[in-house]
Amino acid sequence: MAASRVHPIDRAAGVLYDLGWSRAFADGWGDERLVAFLGASVPDEPAPVEPVVGEPRRVGDLLFADGSFPSPCPELPGPSRVARFVQVTPTDGSNRAVVLLAAWGEHGYLRRLSLARRLAAGGVSSIVLENPFYGSRRPHPDPVIRSVADFALMGWAAVAEARSLMAWLSQRGEVGVAGFSMGGNTAALAGASMPIPVAIAPLAPSPSPGPVWMEGVISRSVTWSALGADGRRRLAGALGSASVLSIAARPHTGHAVLVGAAADGYVPRQATLALHAHWPGSELRWVEAGHGTLIWRHKAALARAILDSLARVAAAG
Repeated sequence: MAASRVHPIDRAAGVLYDLGWSRAFADGWGDERLVAFLGASVPDEPAPVEPVVGEPRRVGDLLFADGSFPSPCPELPGPSRVARFVQVTPTDGSNRAVVLLAAWGEHGYLRRLSLARRLAAGGVSSIVLENPFYGSRRPHPDPVIRSVADFALMGWAAVAEARSLMAWLSQRGEVGVAGFSMGGNTAALAGASMPIPVAIAPLAPSPSPGPVWMEGVISRSVTWSALGADGRRRLAGALGSASVLSIAARPHTGHAVLVGAAADGYVPRQATLALHAHWPGSELRWVEAGHGTLIWRHKAALARAILDSLARVAAAG
């Protein structure tokens, strides 16, 4: 598996970015005070939350329920301050649950609901969290994150909300966190910083957003002219400060199961290897796929990684 191999679909996405598709950070840095959230640590203990969960509705052999709670990040803009999720539970119940976090540009729940259905078949419930700045939590019509400050705030808040949900779910049984791409990074940050043992399944992950935005094909979507003459250096430093590598490995991180795409054009191979190396005992599985085809065609392998991490944490007691 050569490090330089890139799937044709990922290459095609790079061409679309070159043509102006989905421009990121068009408003530049934004509020400099909020950019600092990239390097900000989360509190030792997750903020306590008591989500309001609606009446479940049955769809086949699954129960779906909408839930919400005030985000533990008050700096979020108005519509983003209420965290919203869909809970997916097997009709016969479950004492195991996983928080599923959003990928870049993943407005809504659809992609993760197909993963949640596979987890439910394995007896695991899912909390599919709507990302701050996305979907019904979007503060402006533009679906693309318009400033580095918004990106920083979004990431910090997603990690904080995931930690709060895991603490809430842990009162009922075993818990874990997973996500794809950007969600893999936030899942790794949320899981690694938990004070209790949790399962972690980062899918197509990088330890920080830095390598993805500086080296991957999505770097071609950045509005570099809006970031100033020193924009590349500054952005690399800012994004690199939000790194799992700065969080000391805890015993439960050794039970993580990572999945990488062998021909990923978005996430550099070395970034995934660095995260794996930082967590002694963790498992890294490579799938013959690109970034897009990993999530489109290999959901069974992604679900299996989540289930196996839960099993590893349970076996460790």
